[in-house]
Amino acid sequence: EDNSLEEYNKVNALNDYSISQIRYIPETKCLIIVYRNSNIDLMYEDGTVYNLREYADKSLSYNKTINNVSTVGPVFYLCTGFGLVSIDSRTAQFENTYILGQDTYACVEQNGNLYAATADGVYRGDKSTNLLESGNWEKIDNQAFYNAYLFDNTIFFFHSVNGVYRYRPETGSTDRILAGNYHTSTMGNGQMIATNQYSMAIFTSADEWITFDQRTAFNSICYADGLYWGAMADGSLSAYTLDEAGPGFSLARTISAPSGPKRALAAYMKIYGDRLFVCGGGSYLD
Repeated sequence: EDNSLEEYNKVNALNDYSISQIRYIPETKCLIIVYRNSNIDLMYEDGTVYNLREYADKSLSYNKTINNVSTVGPVFYLCTGFGLVSIDSRTAQFENTYILGQDTYACVEQNGNLYAATADGVYRGDKSTNLLESGNWEKIDNQAFYNAYLFDNTIFFFHSVNGVYRYRPETGSTDRILAGNYHTSTMGNGQMIATNQYSMAIFTSADEWITFDQRTAFNSICYADGLYWGAMADGSLSAYTLDEAGPGFSLARTISAPSGPKRALAAYMKIYGDRLFVCGGGSYLD
């Protein structure tokens, strides 16, 4: 309400630094925080933080990189370099590991089936079968989608070059509904958003959406209480209202980034008086 930001870091709450993924599960009021080293924190509304370092510490012969985090109700899936790892936010416990043998970018669940978007295409697994066996996954599409959502009881896939696709389980077809390289997408509070540096698409249902030109580069964007919040390249947050008559965005407010170093690349530090000076870089001797 007062446009202030409350900062959480390794000093006051978190267990690591250099965040790569953040997702929110409204059912359990849980914030999922994934770090670049694959460490994981779960932060709840009461301030409790559970650290799930087991995944980062586990020795695996597979590529453990976490490409994305997909949520299905209170469960979230780590989409990794080898497949999927499910974690229940109600218990903060690991559940299952599905080894698909390739980079996995997103997953959704519908009617008892789990859909995984991978570098080799989309695979479907019937949850009534043993999905720990890779042979129980069926390939249904050859395209490499980078994200997927179940929105308005409809599965949507996002391709970084070709556009937005809608899956029809009754026919098994994946149809393109929007062309363009929508490289950023999100869903929440009754809307699904796809954007790039040139245009925006806002879905209010599976069959209703608007598109318009925009020239603001968002690192990410979300919708809440009538405002579209964009994370900007300089670390600030900007809130926009939607003028549907245009259609287009109007800037409502901006919240500056908290003060502090812009990068975690300090090579030298020196205190002069009451000021700390930080210099990046280093040296290399051949």
